[in-house]
Amino acid sequence: MKNLGTICLLILGAIGATVSSAHPRESLTAQASDPTAPLVQAQMTYLYSDVVRRSSDDARQFLLEPVIPVPPTDLIPMTQIIRPTVPFLDAPDSKSGLGDIDLQHVFIPQNHDWGTLGLGYNATFPTADHRDLGAGKYQAGPAATLIYYGISNWQIGGTVTQAWSISGMGNGDRDEVSEFTFQPILNYLVGKWYVGMGDFTWSYDWKDNGGWTIPLGLQVGRITQIGRYNYNL
Repeated sequence: MKNLGTICLLILGAIGATVSSAHPRESLTAQASDPTAPLVQAQMTYLYSDVVRRSSDDARQFLLEPVIPVPPTDLIPMTQIIRPTVPFLDAPDSKSGLGDIDLQHVFIPQNHDWGTLGLGYNATFPTADHRDLGAGKYQAGPAATLIYYGISNWQIGGTVTQAWSISGMGNGDRDEVSEFTFQPILNYLVGKWYVGMGDFTWSYDWKDNGGWTIPLGLQVGRITQIGRYNYNL
């Protein structure tokens, strides 16, 4: 995509935590955009692009992104955060349907006063309904996420991944995959409001001189309670 015309982000969360002043990360405002927070969420994102390279058509994406925290156990004494991403794409030239499903699984050893570090893996499954909607390859690689709360009212960090296609798995006539991604997090938190960078992922394609794709944007959000649930709009 060359640019994003309109971006609409809705996060619907069944949140069991309460607002606390003990540490900045314990507020719902911080946890809603903290990839290391053990917060149950059902996140839905709609992206629209009015200009697409090598096409006169526009494009749309609907992403279903639940967040599934797993508390520490005797077997694995660390918090686990599982984040599947199920994309439904409406691409140029009238191609639409399910894309490749991604899974990110991160382990959080412990929290620190300055923030949190998580390490794990990511995997991609070739579930796309059409070859133009996915890579056609099983992929896997490491994932790491870091959140820093050392500056008052600021949430700074990001998530990085590296994915390689798994040899012999997937469509044999599709190109191999090697892609690095970085999702920056930079938010200013004020009560139930936050302002910061858009919820975008930067990527670098190591194959065929694909280079960088760096979308930029601004997001403004607020935590709102309706009934017994909290919503991040």
